[in-house]
Amino acid sequence: PKFSEVVGQTIKFGQAATEKIGSAVETVKKQVPANSPVKPVVKGMEDEGAVSNRYTGQNYMSEKNMWSWLKRDSKRQQFFTETVSEETEESYMESLQKKLDENMVPAKIKRREVYWDNSTLKQMIYQVIPDTKVVNPVAYLIQFNQVGKFTYIEEKTFILPPDLPREPGEFRPVKDGGPEMRFYAMIAGVAFILGIILPGSLKAVCFFVAAVCGFLAFRAANSGSEDRAHNERVRREMEAWNSAWSNWETSIFAHSFQEDINGRLSRIYDSVFGCIKQVNEEKFGDKAVTEMAESTSMSELKSMISERKKEYK
Repeated sequence: PKFSEVVGQTIKFGQAATEKIGSAVETVKKQVPANSPVKPVVKGMEDEGAVSNRYTGQNYMSEKNMWSWLKRDSKRQQFFTETVSEETEESYMESLQKKLDENMVPAKIKRREVYWDNSTLKQMIYQVIPDTKVVNPVAYLIQFNQVGKFTYIEEKTFILPPDLPREPGEFRPVKDGGPEMRFYAMIAGVAFILGIILPGSLKAVCFFVAAVCGFLAFRAANSGSEDRAHNERVRREMEAWNSAWSNWETSIFAHSFQEDINGRLSRIYDSVFGCIKQVNEEKFGDKAVTEMAESTSMSELKSMISERKKEYK
């Protein structure tokens, strides 16, 4: 046959091969995104696990990462002494624990480390741990501070924040390598056929060209696969992120403003504050005292949550 006929047949064969390659590549690309779920990672809790044993099943509530603005209420007693008090925070908490035991209040004071405001800022705090199986959606903290001759005994109740998973990334534009892939695949097909037909050194040249163009076609075909896989990860991360927020807002946050079963938690915390006042009476009974109390409404916190959601991305 004439050379022109051979070339024409070769091009037709190459086009058919290109279509098969394109179909195979599309099948492969559909299999690229991973189906494995994203493992939640909570800032400051990578080494300790995301959920406390006390909150089994509540995988959207953290007790190690606390938010300072999620304060539900607080009570403070301020004492003034003629001389600087020698009372320390540690000795005060020991006295309070003894008073809890004397009054048979089912609670322990635990000194523990927390991370504030979704950051690396750590602080050692004293928290009251109630002896109950009731899910506790709040953290009850006791603080002892001294400034000059003033001593502050403060009780604060914080709502436990959501146990947020990995922060969602940004979507990427997907590269379309289709035209480039088809071009290189066609050249590879033509070069391969010519390598079969032509003799001698030309055969080796054609096979080399076919191999190079085949590699370029494969690279072009997969140019968007990484972006598609990334976008699929981002989509799953966004679903997990939104689910964590939604579960927390509709359960833990709402529950923190409702009475617990039989009022047990409320009674324990009220008894703890009663013990605080007894200890204060013993230690500062003959000193002037100023009492303060404040609370935040559910609607106010809802508004703050709505405003600050984006800050935690």
